[in-house]
Amino acid sequence: MVKFSVIVTGDEILNCTVRDQNYFFICNELNSLGYLADEILFLRDSREKISYHLKRLVKDNDIIILTGGLGPAPDDNTLSIISEAFSIPLELNTQALVMIKEAYGQKRINRWREKMAYIPSGAIPIKNDIGTAPGIILNLNKTWIIALPGVPSEMRYMFENYVKNEIIKKFGKINYIERNFILENTDESSISDIIENLRKNFPGIYIKTRAGAMSERGKIILTISFRGDENNFLEILEKIKIEFQEKNVNLKIP
Repeated sequence: MVKFSVIVTGDEILNCTVRDQNYFFICNELNSLGYLADEILFLRDSREKISYHLKRLVKDNDIIILTGGLGPAPDDNTLSIISEAFSIPLELNTQALVMIKEAYGQKRINRWREKMAYIPSGAIPIKNDIGTAPGIILNLNKTWIIALPGVPSEMRYMFENYVKNEIIKKFGKINYIERNFILENTDESSISDIIENLRKNFPGIYIKTRAGAMSERGKIILTISFRGDENNFLEILEKIKIEFQEKNVNLKIP
């Protein structure tokens, strides 16, 4: 199982000045590859906090993706934090510098713009075709640390056009299947015994119930998901349907 975590950085996120649009996109993309989200963190621009969580998460995650803090501003420090956390020196990367010069065109490359080309030694720069700050992929033993811009359009473009393919090459793709059903004329407490037994009998299956709003009392949404062979999933799904039918509860496809 490939595990990943996402770290969203920026005081503007925690102060509710800006609404984050990145974590859901990243989780949805990696979930579609069959990967399992471990943690999602929203952190202020604190060197100590970001460093602490990076060093903690790297112990049992295959992929850590950070968003934000790659720009030319003095408080854009994500790459230097990664560098310090893992004692990897920052180096002026010529490939990243070329990317930045292309992004700015005829404009002079001052020290703040050049700052974005200093990346941890051994990291691979990711081209930002619609912005200025490159991202990086750093292979740290068994874990990939990926840093992407906080601007949603830039992050999505880079992920879709560069990062996703590299991730699949490295970690592969696991078949992920999800089915949603509606249970009517019941409530969560009435089917909790069934859910408990199903989780014990089918530990590889994720089963989750969600109650409808007060105006939809008696309606439950049931999500069943599985990572693995589709034929195995379909066999288990039939057994789950029988369990509910024996309790006079029918699964309806929405």
